[in-house]
Amino acid sequence: MKRELEDVCITAALDVICSEVDARPDSLPTRTFTPQLMAMDDDAARVAWLESNDIVKDATNHIVGAVLLGGDHWCALCISLERWTYTVMDPRNDKKSIDLLDELFKNVFNPLLNQDKRWKRVVNRDYQQMDGVSCGIWVLAFIESYLYQSYDAPGDVDYLRYRYLVKVLLA
Repeated sequence: MKRELEDVCITAALDVICSEVDARPDSLPTRTFTPQLMAMDDDAARVAWLESNDIVKDATNHIVGAVLLGGDHWCALCISLERWTYTVMDPRNDKKSIDLLDELFKNVFNPLLNQDKRWKRVVNRDYQQMDGVSCGIWVLAFIESYLYQSYDAPGDVDYLRYRYLVKVLLA
């Protein structure tokens, strides 16, 4: 049985997570970007897609997304417009992946954001996969905890798989 998360699954789970967060009375809308962003040919195409979908323009609080690197590894990029920070997370804690996420922010998102502000990078190393297939689950857990500002994800990846499956099915 295949255990990796497909693009449509991670997109559906992100939509559910963000709609739950946005439903809170004290919450501003969260914008998400698609996992297919990295499948685009170059940074100019990525910027054009973000502009055409008003992802950055309409953002007031957070911009979050799952980023597919190398066609088989999920990472996360979360941008806080309130704190002027961008947080990168790689479940393998791989420097090359973290650098690619950093480049994605600098080359694609930063040109569309307030250039007068100084952005601070944060690297989250708390959500680590112990196998070769659970990166997508850890990315979802990280993004959810990032949006709720409570970094206490359970360590049981099977529980997390079940939890996100149920969330998507009940949505």
